[in-house]
Amino acid sequence: MKKTLSYLTAFLISVVHLIPFYILINLAFKTRQDTSSKWIPPDYLYLENFTNVWTQSNLGLALLNDLIITVCTVAVVIFVGVLSNSLEQCYLYIVGSNPYRSGVDRPCAVV
Repeated sequence: MKKTLSYLTAFLISVVHLIPFYILINLAFKTRQDTSSKWIPPDYLYLENFTNVWTQSNLGLALLNDLIITVCTVAVVIFVGVLSNSLEQCYLYIVGSNPYRSGVDRPCAVV
């Protein structure tokens, strides 16, 4: 009984969270003149809305900017991650508490 109740609760929460997406997709395929209910799907798919958004709002340039920012951020995160791992290995080698020290031939320059 308790498991059924938690599944029912999870289902209801999912439905409540999916309703805005249904309305968004439903309205995206309607014309501006179509004032029917937002719950009823349109009779035909009106794709001109997507063309208007792409041309009027410079969406291509915005996507290019997002791509540039994403690539730069991922590169910095990878660089910092590699650098932090290298510094950790150097520290462990210098301190002498590296359990993998045997077989590792000088992971960093120690003077």
